[in-house]
Amino acid sequence: MVDLEKDVRAVLKDVSANSYSKAPVGLDDNLYELGILDSLTTVQFIIGIEKRLGLEVPNRDISYDTFRSIREISKLLEIKVKGSPGSVRFCVSG
Repeated sequence: MVDLEKDVRAVLKDVSANSYSKAPVGLDDNLYELGILDSLTTVQFIIGIEKRLGLEVPNRDISYDTFRSIREISKLLEIKVKGSPGSVRFCVSG
């Protein structure tokens, strides 16, 4: 899960550089309350994480609760990477 947390932090930095760099962000800090994520940056984050990890996050998995903290996002992605049946589709680019 540590690698996923690094991936999450890297993509968060890309999509919200101004608000993410203001202060250290803990694993359980609320990304919406800190102003790091909002509706637009959440979409940008999802696109970024899908490209970085080569997977698709279905709409049914997108909610305030699953994207409120680095820990919650990492938990969701861990399930996706492990291949929970029906929960992920891998993307092939080319």
